[in-house]
Amino acid sequence: MFVSVFTLIAQSTYEDVPAPAAEALVIHTSTDAPTPAPTPSNTPAPTVTPTPAPTPIPVRVLIDPGHGGDDYGAEVESLNLNEKTLNMTIALRLYDLLRQDRDRIFVNMTRFEETTVPLSERAAMANSAYDFMVSIHCNTSYASKAHGIAGYYQTHETDKPFTSEELARVMEECVLASTGAHDRGIVEDHELYLLNHTTIPTVIIEAGYLTNPDELQLLLDDGYVSKLAEGLRQGILEIADYITASRK
Repeated sequence: MFVSVFTLIAQSTYEDVPAPAAEALVIHTSTDAPTPAPTPSNTPAPTVTPTPAPTPIPVRVLIDPGHGGDDYGAEVESLNLNEKTLNMTIALRLYDLLRQDRDRIFVNMTRFEETTVPLSERAAMANSAYDFMVSIHCNTSYASKAHGIAGYYQTHETDKPFTSEELARVMEECVLASTGAHDRGIVEDHELYLLNHTTIPTVIIEAGYLTNPDELQLLLDDGYVSKLAEGLRQGILEIADYITASRK
């Protein structure tokens, strides 16, 4: 924005004007009683209450800890470890962080315990009342050297005000920035049930490889889990702020 300021200086000349002639002073007398002064009213002045600014509607995000209950996901038999437990650990850490942002985010999860929740119910829950969904998983590979974080998405015609691809890209970038992990990129997938049956922007984040010994140790490290959760939180807040701005 460019602003121009102009200063105008004007000069005026005034001539002497003769004072008006004095008028005769007339005093009127009356025998009537003086009119009493009005009595102040005891009614208080009305209070003007300012109209409060409308409260922003919190963005609604659904966190999905992958697998659960009878569905163990990937397993590491030598450690008696399964994917569903790691997914829940990351999801709960993320949930606790997002609860600190209640003014910006309403957060819920598809499960809070080791219960079996069918994929159809998870998709129906997401479609019922949420703006977007983040599903958390861990990956496996026949190649033990495979490592890194990936995001999976499928673009829907109903995606708004952003696409699932945009959601996946923001989440991937934020998690990588927080953890320093290897970037395996984002991939459009048309085979995964959850992506096929949600009508809102949805991303599946594969947080690391259980079949890579070094990455598995990271996923078992509490400090690294906190970095994962913080990266996911930053991505969610970035998307939430975008949604809030689009509503104005």
